[in-house]
Amino acid sequence: MLHGFLHAKTPSIPASLFKDFLGRQIFLLTFIEAFLNSRYFKYELYEHEQLVLRDNTTVTKRLAKNAILQRDDYPAQQKEALKLWVVLARCFNSLTQAEAPAIAAYDLTIPQFGVLEALAHLGPMKMCGIGGKLLMSGANVTGVVDRLEKKGLVSRVMDAEDRRTFLIHLTDAGSKLIAEIFPRHAATIERLTGCLTKSEKQTLTALLKKLGKANHHSY
Repeated sequence: MLHGFLHAKTPSIPASLFKDFLGRQIFLLTFIEAFLNSRYFKYELYEHEQLVLRDNTTVTKRLAKNAILQRDDYPAQQKEALKLWVVLARCFNSLTQAEAPAIAAYDLTIPQFGVLEALAHLGPMKMCGIGGKLLMSGANVTGVVDRLEKKGLVSRVMDAEDRRTFLIHLTDAGSKLIAEIFPRHAATIERLTGCLTKSEKQTLTALLKKLGKANHHSY
């Protein structure tokens, strides 16, 4: 039975019908090929979902399809200012995170270290003076000083010139602690900024001071 099936004659297809069918297929394939090779539709998908057209025109696909705001919609000067803001914030966070573990090893937070450092270099200060130097609100300064006082690192001493206010002093323990910490801190900051030349550091310092003075009175 199988032998008979294999040797059965295949029904013949009229030549005209076959040519018509083949012609339609060739036309369809030619159309598809032309469509895909057109400059508007021929592209390759690269990493980060960028669509690169064959004429070297790059179209960046928006990754956040449901975003409320789009950075490309802002004026050029605003985009430059926003980019600077982000770079400054990231740089500050990067340096702070690199130094925070060393300060935390002494059971201190960054703000607490800042208060000790300010008192060590500038001497006894009022609360408002500390807040101005460290750009901290009065409530934040009070909280930081309270915690340092509980640790025995600072003390409140009545101001001889104005008995309504107090001056914050380093205690002997506080003086000893900051004297131990600060040289290590200075060496770490030197290492972290070692990628910049002396001239670059001076230029960056001047630019940041200019930016700070334009936006705050305490510089």
